[in-house]
Amino acid sequence: MKSIDQFKIFELFADTASELETGDRTISKDIEAYPYIALGMVIKGIENFYILDDMMRYQYKDKYENIRDKVQDNYFNRLYKYLERFDETNHNHVLDCLAHNQSSLDHALSYLLRFFEKIEEYEKCAKIFNIQKVFDLR
Repeated sequence: MKSIDQFKIFELFADTASELETGDRTISKDIEAYPYIALGMVIKGIENFYILDDMMRYQYKDKYENIRDKVQDNYFNRLYKYLERFDETNHNHVLDCLAHNQSSLDHALSYLLRFFEKIEEYEKCAKIFNIQKVFDLR
């Protein structure tokens, strides 16, 4: 059995949090124009991480456990890029995102917050906490 490269796992996914050309627009411009997408990507991303995590644990067992923290770090930092583009001080951004299921949003943001608290990235924690406050999740 081949060894697992924690960085190659993510080659399966497009890095949509960065500037990707899609015709006459970029993904990041869509995220800025539609903040609903940014938070939706975070919600779905958290759900997908735990599906991927379960699959990798089942398929690779101990080999995956050796790199699991690195995979989670890489994955959650990619998700955080979406939050960087979300302006919680912009009333229109907040209003657009009220359509999200508040329970799902709370769940996703709480997981990210706990993760970044654990690795002591407090600037990221502050951003997440501020978003939670805006949506009355705190």
